[in-house]
Amino acid sequence: MRAVLGTMLFCLSISWVQASELSIVGGRATPANLKLDPQSLDLADYSLFGVRFEKDFLFILGFENSLLYGRNMLTPAGSEGNDGLYYNASFVLNLSSASVAPNLAVGIGLMYRFGNTFPKSGLSFSTNFGGGLKLRELLGPVGLRIDYRRVTFYGIQGTHVGTNEFSGGAVLAF
Repeated sequence: MRAVLGTMLFCLSISWVQASELSIVGGRATPANLKLDPQSLDLADYSLFGVRFEKDFLFILGFENSLLYGRNMLTPAGSEGNDGLYYNASFVLNLSSASVAPNLAVGIGLMYRFGNTFPKSGLSFSTNFGGGLKLRELLGPVGLRIDYRRVTFYGIQGTHVGTNEFSGGAVLAF
């Protein structure tokens, strides 16, 4: 009896799962100045590339995992720096379950900047929020997405720095 009840509950919970999406994205991030006491340091823009995987539940609510690679991440303007890798886990509210889906996201994550050039960070905590637009299933299961995220990295030279991240890419729905 327990096995039958457990199987029924599992099947019922699976029926609420709507879709999964895998996105390949690229973009640009514009960091704010790094505020050091008593001065501030201009940081250069950096490019990013990575993947986002979203699993939707209850038709409009989803959970997204992003793994992004940043080239010359958090580097002082006019100099060569180190690359970084960051992971974000975000809750996503898709404002529509149709083929045109605006969305809002908020989450937390981790960032690791390779090497030890200034500013030193190593492993850092991050938060993010933002929104975007997904154009699903334009060519079969393939669509497009554009996103804006405000990402804040903590523990950079004892302080934090925010970035404006603009990205876009292809989204595969399955």
